[in-house]
Amino acid sequence: MNIQNTNASNGASITIQWFDAATGNEVLPATNDTIPANGRKTYTAPGTTFKGSAVVSSGETVVAEVQVIGNSTGISAGYTGGEAGDTTLYIPQILRSAWETLVAVQNVGTANTNVTLTVRDTGGTTVASKTINNVKPNASAYFDIKNDPEFSGITKFFESALVTSSGGVPILHPVVDQKYRSVEWQCDRE
Repeated sequence: MNIQNTNASNGASITIQWFDAATGNEVLPATNDTIPANGRKTYTAPGTTFKGSAVVSSGETVVAEVQVIGNSTGISAGYTGGEAGDTTLYIPQILRSAWETLVAVQNVGTANTNVTLTVRDTGGTTVASKTINNVKPNASAYFDIKNDPEFSGITKFFESALVTSSGGVPILHPVVDQKYRSVEWQCDRE
């Protein structure tokens, strides 16, 4: 994860909290650092099999970008960090064919929430949906378009999706990861 301090005059003290995807529990002590004015630093997720998310906090404005390297493939994907959550998120392209889509969404609220991914065809008609119940604060919901049985009826290569949460609880950043046959990228938000 690359974090840049956008302030031209002051250093940015940052804290990175690392959360387990399933439990939402902080898994390691927070990473504390200072990024110089206009500076950038790179941080690596803990361990070699970390599946979760990170929350970056700072008193200054910082921006984040995550690069994910495929499992020994040399192929990579990336996404930018989000600033705030919402109860509705949109994904303009979902793939199910030789290419497949994995979606990760983090609960950034303070209460449990149900997260629903609804897949729609190009005409806007719902073709499939799946709900993951009781996603804890800081935990993530994962949707695997190829392997989750709820999506087995998808027959077209390209679809779109809508992700919603219940109870007004904000969710953040649908991380859309593409996988082609044996090439897989797995990541979450920073």
